[in-house]
Amino acid sequence: MAKFLRLALFAIAALAVVGGIAFLAALIVCKPRVQQLFLTEASYRKHLCEGSTPSAPRILFVGDSFTYLHMLPWAVAFFAENNQKVRPDVYQLVAPNWTLDQHCKEGEFQTILKENKINYVVLQENQKRVLTKPDKMFDSAGKLAQIATNFGARVVIFEVWADKQRVDDQKEISEVTDRMARLLFAKNAAVGDAFFKLDHKTAKISLYADDTHSSSDQGAYLAACVLYETIFDTSCKGVPWTVTYQLPIGPVQMISVTPEEAEQLQQIAASAKAVVAAPAAKTKRISKRRR
Repeated sequence: MAKFLRLALFAIAALAVVGGIAFLAALIVCKPRVQQLFLTEASYRKHLCEGSTPSAPRILFVGDSFTYLHMLPWAVAFFAENNQKVRPDVYQLVAPNWTLDQHCKEGEFQTILKENKINYVVLQENQKRVLTKPDKMFDSAGKLAQIATNFGARVVIFEVWADKQRVDDQKEISEVTDRMARLLFAKNAAVGDAFFKLDHKTAKISLYADDTHSSSDQGAYLAACVLYETIFDTSCKGVPWTVTYQLPIGPVQMISVTPEEAEQLQQIAASAKAVVAAPAAKTKRISKRRR
């Protein structure tokens, strides 16, 4: 009887070990998929991250994949937390290929502003809409900017970049975005201009993904640097070259560049024009108390 019990216990222990090994193996194999599921949820989350202090600035990002790929709103918050020791309270309204007109009609924009004391609103229009229907963009951005201003928020326009092989498109995008920023008394985060400060035919750094439309890690890093400088009116010099996001299954790298690339991209961001439509629109530094 004792021998039978020992064999039974040994069998149970062996099964537990084998089961544990099988579970770990399955977890390793499936981890990329699980990680992607968590990242997808986080990328679209309306309240992306809480502020590190009650007085931390609150930012609302509105846009499409140019905003949520690589989680640019988080990258901006990550830079602020690392450089200025204050993580902003970040909200976002993002969806694939959405225009500002769709965000305007959807209704969540005003709800977030009403329920949260937002300090900065970042508006990013769909690239195609900027090029083909700028009048629609002006109308939608004007409505959103007016709502934001009524709730005491300051408006920043996220200037998108043209596709890699369409240099002439960037000139049009920049002119239209610059004009809109001036009309709305908003700041222009000239990300698109920064992209084309590089000669994409000869530069060692590639700012584009393989589709020549979306950004690579380096392009996302440059965009985040320009947004960070424009929103907070401070230098991006020294921001981390790797942006990580904490998932329930562990940290994941959202953006990663080399230290040499980071230094070059920070310099490009610093030289990109930041249009301020009026002196009154100048933002406070993140370290100052939120009004």
